[in-house]
Amino acid sequence: MAANGDAIVRLNYTIPKYRDYKVGKYLFELEKEFLITNGLKKITYNNLNHAGHIRFINALGFSKGNDVGNYFKILN
Repeated sequence: MAANGDAIVRLNYTIPKYRDYKVGKYLFELEKEFLITNGLKKITYNNLNHAGHIRFINALGFSKGNDVGNYFKILN
């Protein structure tokens, strides 16, 4: 995490058995206050091109950035 509270996700993999969005919802919704309390303000994914992964982050409320394959979520 950068000093300004931005984090770039470099690897995100879930085994097929757990690809039901529960892990993502737990991290980005239920534990959002924990992330904020620890200084995280923005989560960014770069260079996404897998349709399934893009569906996953869209379902979790990420927004499309200006660059191709860039998605982000502001925690507030």
